[in-house]
Amino acid sequence: MLAGFLNGIVSRVFTRRYLGVAPSFPGETPSEVYFSRREYYQGELGKLISRSEKLSIARLASFSCLLFFLFSFFLGDSEAFGFIALIGLVVASLLLYVLSVFFYSSNNKNICLLENLVKINTQGLARIRRDWAAIDPVSEGIEFGGRDVSDDLGLFGEASLAQLVCNHSSSLGDQRVADWLEFCPTLEVIRLRQKAVAELRSDIDTVQKISAAGINHRERQPTLKAVNDWLKGEVFVPKSINAVAAVNCALLCLALVMVFLELIPFFMVFPFFLVNVFLILFSRNAYSKAFSEMERVEPGILVVRDLVKLLGDCNFSSELLIKEHQRLFSGDVKSSVVLDDFQALVHNSRLRFNPIPYVLFQLVFAWDVRVLLKVKAWHSRFSSDLTKWIDAISNIEACNSIAVLNYENPGWSTPLFSHEPVIDIVKAGNPLLDPEVNVTNDINIYPPKKLIMITGSNMAGKTTYMRTLGLNVKLALLGANVCAEKMVTARFVVLTSMHVKDSLKDGVSYFMAELGRVKVIIDAVRRVRYGEPPVLFLLDEILKGTNGSEREVAVVSILSELCKFGALGALTTHDVSIASSKCLDKFTSRIFFEEKYTDGSGMLDDGSVSFDYRAKPGIVKNTNALKLLNLVGVRICEDSRIE
Repeated sequence: MLAGFLNGIVSRVFTRRYLGVAPSFPGETPSEVYFSRREYYQGELGKLISRSEKLSIARLASFSCLLFFLFSFFLGDSEAFGFIALIGLVVASLLLYVLSVFFYSSNNKNICLLENLVKINTQGLARIRRDWAAIDPVSEGIEFGGRDVSDDLGLFGEASLAQLVCNHSSSLGDQRVADWLEFCPTLEVIRLRQKAVAELRSDIDTVQKISAAGINHRERQPTLKAVNDWLKGEVFVPKSINAVAAVNCALLCLALVMVFLELIPFFMVFPFFLVNVFLILFSRNAYSKAFSEMERVEPGILVVRDLVKLLGDCNFSSELLIKEHQRLFSGDVKSSVVLDDFQALVHNSRLRFNPIPYVLFQLVFAWDVRVLLKVKAWHSRFSSDLTKWIDAISNIEACNSIAVLNYENPGWSTPLFSHEPVIDIVKAGNPLLDPEVNVTNDINIYPPKKLIMITGSNMAGKTTYMRTLGLNVKLALLGANVCAEKMVTARFVVLTSMHVKDSLKDGVSYFMAELGRVKVIIDAVRRVRYGEPPVLFLLDEILKGTNGSEREVAVVSILSELCKFGALGALTTHDVSIASSKCLDKFTSRIFFEEKYTDGSGMLDDGSVSFDYRAKPGIVKNTNALKLLNLVGVRICEDSRIE
């Protein structure tokens, strides 16, 4: 108890300096603020590392003195110091050793905290520059059901939206962001998220405190699913073992007292030891499994504990954050105490790594059995509460991650939502591109013009335009700001068919794989009549795996079917016959992208090509495939004959 008290006092004294009121950091832009914060924390980190070295020396010196005075005491060499003086020196050296251990431990915790803060600001600078090589990859194990949409839009993986939004929270918060990206929330939920994110964004100190606690020991953190599976499961304990262990422990302690009083000989204690050995062997599989599962989920639950302690001092004003805060701290069960109890159980289960006390405690108390019983009791009583707290922490962390995204992109705007299926975006940019080189375009989809037909040269920006649309809609649904000057949108289920792959293993051709994607979109569109949100579809050169004449009929039929049920969308194509189809006129607006040639006068002349990535109304008139082939060194024949 004394150790815990001292550790708590020292930890608070050391930690308050970095998680309390932060110093003023110069800078007007996010980059300047991040840079000044990183420089400050790096300087403080150097001081703590130097202090750690001194505390290590103090710990060694005090321990050496303690050993010296203890040996002097037990060897009867008290004349050199005097008996009372020697006792005082033993006590003083012991106290110095204990204090140096606690200060060293707390100092190391703060080194870890400052390392996290340095990393947070360094990663923030990389995200602002879109320096993808310097940004940490997204945590492994995140589950996301819309993998096709993710691959098409760049939601997860390298150079993805998840790399901008995640990586500054625990694995629990990252999974919640993934959940929010996958599903289409109600307008009320979106507005609650926007208000919570706006509150956090205005307080970068609190944002970084939450991030620093969340990324602690990130490489060891379990997935949200792993923690929830453990909480929903059961801790197995063999029948009647509780009563047998309790009775035997009481009788053993009584027998040891009687031995001490010389009422019975020592050998009469052996049967009780044997009972404990039997209990240990009988329940070995049960406690080995329980301890292993606790070790696996411990980093995630300890992150929850750290965040609970941090959030206890926070006062929120937005409805969503207030609600989640109340879930953590209202009720009769005190979350911080319960989570501290879990850590104590984990520490008790690790006694097996200290052989000498472990053998003694096993023989006398059947230690592992008793810890197993306490784990069972803790799990049965608090698992439902912990599930609630983890859900609240995950929501707060997700809002915090979105707040970081908004803070790092001050030029983005808050989207407005319409109850009608419309999209109106002014100066939309791709959020994954460096703001310094990002080219913006207006995007407008208003019924009856439900479809944007996009034509253009290769590499001119057609697919990027569609990704810009899809990513900004996903950001809006997430509750984040969007990479645009202004945006009005409805709630949409975003579905795509862009990077389709065949499968030799499954025996699926490219054409059938495309049809599978199209069927998913059509099925979702037809469900709108039953109250599902409208669909935004993004199609890139669909049905390339069939002949031209059939393809035109098929594509026009698919688009007519989608728009008939109220879906909005965009389609890229090189096929001018599809783009100019009269059947699509009543619900289609047309834009195109084109290139510019800086040298050379004709399609077959040597020269270079450049793109302005600006959308223009109409259908493209020029193509550039032959020109690009010429630029990479392929000789183009003057006519269709190959000699």
